[in-house]
Amino acid sequence: MDNKPISMSNRVSSGVQGLDAVLEGGFYDASSVLLRGIPGAGKTTLGTQFVAAGVRDQGEPGVIVSFETFPDHYYRDAASLGWNLREMELRGLLRVLFMRRDDLYSSFPERESIAVSRLTDAALEVGAKRLFIDGASRFWRLPLSHEQQLAVYQDFVLKAKGLGAVTMLALNTQPGAAPESHPAEQGADVILCLDRDENVDHPDLRVLTVTRARGQDVQPGRHPFAITPEGVQLWPRILPVENAAPHVSERRLPCGTTELDDLLQGGFRAGSSALLAGPGGSGKSIIAAAFARHTALTAGSALLIHAAPLTGVDQECPELVTCQIHPTRIAHPLEYLYRVRCLTAKCKPAAVVLDWVPLMSQPPAAARTWHHDVVQPLAAWAAENEAVLLVCTHLGATNPLMALTAEAALQDFETILLTGFADADNPESKQVRAVKARGGCKDHNPRPLKSTET
Repeated sequence: MDNKPISMSNRVSSGVQGLDAVLEGGFYDASSVLLRGIPGAGKTTLGTQFVAAGVRDQGEPGVIVSFETFPDHYYRDAASLGWNLREMELRGLLRVLFMRRDDLYSSFPERESIAVSRLTDAALEVGAKRLFIDGASRFWRLPLSHEQQLAVYQDFVLKAKGLGAVTMLALNTQPGAAPESHPAEQGADVILCLDRDENVDHPDLRVLTVTRARGQDVQPGRHPFAITPEGVQLWPRILPVENAAPHVSERRLPCGTTELDDLLQGGFRAGSSALLAGPGGSGKSIIAAAFARHTALTAGSALLIHAAPLTGVDQECPELVTCQIHPTRIAHPLEYLYRVRCLTAKCKPAAVVLDWVPLMSQPPAAARTWHHDVVQPLAAWAAENEAVLLVCTHLGATNPLMALTAEAALQDFETILLTGFADADNPESKQVRAVKARGGCKDHNPRPLKSTET
């Protein structure tokens, strides 16, 4: 995924942060979207948000139909997420309908079912552009044969699509059910599978996978999302480009400190990524802030993402964009990536500095996730835009040099710098050395870090 604007022509926004990026523009007009997932996966919330956001943000009327929950429940649950469905109804932009199971079919084949009639009347009354049908599983509980159930369902969906709106249907499935295993999927243009993520230690985290999207490209993979006080928020998974050719320039961005500029023969090469590792208090944040500020002043813009509060770094430097994001206070590393990418799209920095990413201080599996989901996509972004990515990580190993060289994932960095102390009992004896520098360096000996800006 790049920074090119997403075309929304003939598309309807999902209303969910990050989902339009996964769908590369949203849903096509008059398409049918099936939300497939176990109970509690977030289908009702996502569907309600799809309609409510359309009214609130796009001025597009909608209809919500439920076969399982009375309207009062929708009003209450939506209000807790900041959506006033009652007010939308009073403005004539929304209808919330409750229907019984028997409304779904007619005993007389030549007659339209009550459900279709009520949906059609409500949609035409408000000029609906979005429909959400909650409880599609009810079609498969009708006292009819399987063939008749399927015919009733397909007729209902066809009539809904004929209204010219995007129709979203929520279908409960059993845990572990395979995709393409339910007859309701036969006529869907888009299928979104929602599930809980059992691979992370976060009780509220879910994942979304697009298993079908007729006529449109999508971002593959399992995209984590959570239901927050503002509704569903999704963080797209950006798969790294395999065998991508590096785009490293001979142009250099000065580091902002005399020691490093001399050591690296002028600074970091444009298009490269660098790792700055070391124990706490050894000068990583000093180096990171100096580089970010110097780049902002000399190259026009820089982005500094920090975990701890900063004091004075961005003073009198409007070109330096700072944002506090603590890695342990987010739902998933992809949330971190999403927020950083939103900032890079806005300020187009010449350098992105991540002051503390847990690449070495977490269990190996978690550290690899951070490297795969955050560092690799941002390194690719830096290469494509001839910017510099500087990543800081805490290193508490007894033999830091061995720890750095033993971690295979870290070899993706063009430059690896190690900070430390010349005297373990003197916190002022900070020093820095180059462990690796593909762009060249004077030597690999430790140098005192005096923190003087160039």
